[in-house]
Amino acid sequence: MQGFYNRRGGTDKVMISHICMSSLLRHGRAYLDGLTLDGKEPVCECHSCYGGPQCSEFLTGCAANADSGDPYFLEPFWMQHASKSALVVPGWHRMSYTFADQSYISAELERHIRKLHASLEMP
Repeated sequence: MQGFYNRRGGTDKVMISHICMSSLLRHGRAYLDGLTLDGKEPVCECHSCYGGPQCSEFLTGCAANADSGDPYFLEPFWMQHASKSALVVPGWHRMSYTFADQSYISAELERHIRKLHASLEMP
C-alpha cells in the first residue's frame, strides 16, 4: 500500500483492523507503521490495561493514571470525523521529545488547551 491516508483523511490504509478483532470489544489497533511480528505482519498494539496477542486480556492490577492518560475513549469520535481531522506533519518538525524546560508539552500548547477547557466548563 502506498501512503497512509486517503484524500478524505480516512484511516482505511492506516489500520489493519483484522489483526485485533478477537472480540467485539477492541482494545488495541494494528498500524502499517507500527510494530511487526518477525518483520512481517503488524501486531496489535494494546490500549492501557490490556494485553495478549489480540489485546483481549484485561491486565489485573492496572491502575488509572490521574496525571496523564490515554485519550482512546475519544477514538470513535475522531474515526467518525476523519475527513475533518487529518493532518500532515513534516518528518523534521519538532524532532525532540522535550522542550528547553524539559517538559513534554510546549507552553503555547498548554495555554491553548487550558483556554479550550475553560470554554467547555459549565456555568
